[in-house]
Amino acid sequence: ISEIFMKNREVVSLQPLRNLSRVETHYRRKENQLFPYLEKHGITAPPQVMWGVHDDIRALSKQTTEAFEGRNLSAILENGKKFTKAITDMIFKEEHILFPISLDALDESEWIDIRKGENDIGYAFEGPAGEWPGETDGSEVSRESSNAGEEAGRLELDTGRLTLNQINLLLKTLPVDVTFVDENDRVQYFSAGKERIFPRSPGIIGRNVQNCHPPKSLDVVNRIVGEFKAGTKSTADFWIRVQGRLIYIRYFAVRDENDAFKGTLEVSQDITDISSIEGERRLLDWQDT
Repeated sequence: ISEIFMKNREVVSLQPLRNLSRVETHYRRKENQLFPYLEKHGITAPPQVMWGVHDDIRALSKQTTEAFEGRNLSAILENGKKFTKAITDMIFKEEHILFPISLDALDESEWIDIRKGENDIGYAFEGPAGEWPGETDGSEVSRESSNAGEEAGRLELDTGRLTLNQINLLLKTLPVDVTFVDENDRVQYFSAGKERIFPRSPGIIGRNVQNCHPPKSLDVVNRIVGEFKAGTKSTADFWIRVQGRLIYIRYFAVRDENDAFKGTLEVSQDITDISSIEGERRLLDWQDT
């Protein structure tokens, strides 16, 4: 680890560590793309165990970064060695356990569906060399045809009438990330804005919400949803720091006109700039700058 990050017992650069930390994107792809499909085949134990190890590696990455920033030589060596070893061990588990299980369980159509959602998550080090056979299936054409038909009719809402296309564009334009989980704890929708705070991909649609969270937070998720279903609570708010940004995460119980529980709405927003607003700026103060 010292040969990678240091020279003559002096910290050279954080860049090698930043490069290595890009493995986080690989883990997100597993959690959001591969694990949901394994769960559909009843394969839950390896994904749950691996997700827990992912979180351990994330913690080691953070600790190593903090050691670098503090120029703490002993902590750099201790945490850095643990970090790189954990990544290496995970590669072994992927190649000898996870990937063989996945290749046996999933069929070609499922792999194509997984591939379609990968761009939403991104790639850790290298993207695909090209399209898979059967990847281009005319879905974009059918979507365009569907949108053309939507313009002919509008949905009656409580306070207006909108086409499906308008609703889709409206949700994509909102300056927040929205995810909806139905009353059966299944993810049914997420907004596909240009810059999501937390990556999502189509692979989570229909997934049990408990499987969308790391094991260490599962108990809290169950308690929140349980309170919503019981009617004892209707909101849950949290805020965290992510890469120096302040993220506000809110959960809302969705209920119908009879107060029956119909699902959970998650809304996440980057409030870093909002939290620093002072004074006021009125409409007439606006300028096109």
